[in-house]
Amino acid sequence: MEYIFRTIKSLTPYYTLDKLKNISTSKEIYKEMGEPILFNEKQVWIFAFYKKQLAGFICYENDLINYIYTFPEFRNKGLFSILYNELPYQNWKTISSNMSLNLFIKKGFKVVKNYKNCHKLEFKIK
Repeated sequence: MEYIFRTIKSLTPYYTLDKLKNISTSKEIYKEMGEPILFNEKQVWIFAFYKKQLAGFICYENDLINYIYTFPEFRNKGLFSILYNELPYQNWKTISSNMSLNLFIKKGFKVVKNYKNCHKLEFKIK
């Protein structure tokens, strides 16, 4: 089956705030992400939808990618790249879980520091 995703960019996640609050308290998602989802007014959120279903999101603030998440049923369908390509082209910093480390490395990120459960990464424009 071919998936066609659409994205929406929002300075405040009002559209899916309740959904994100439920996600942020999910034990499975917390385990995958390694941290709760926190909200502030400076964040920019980009949501990806398949039909009317939230498929994933990316959140950034200045030069820091705070969160990127794709729901299990939409993984391995190119959604990470779709969300990542919505970001402005600039230098980036992020903390990656072990699960998403290779996805960031394929995008040109370099490991700055390795930890047991996560990795500090940077992307620098050449």
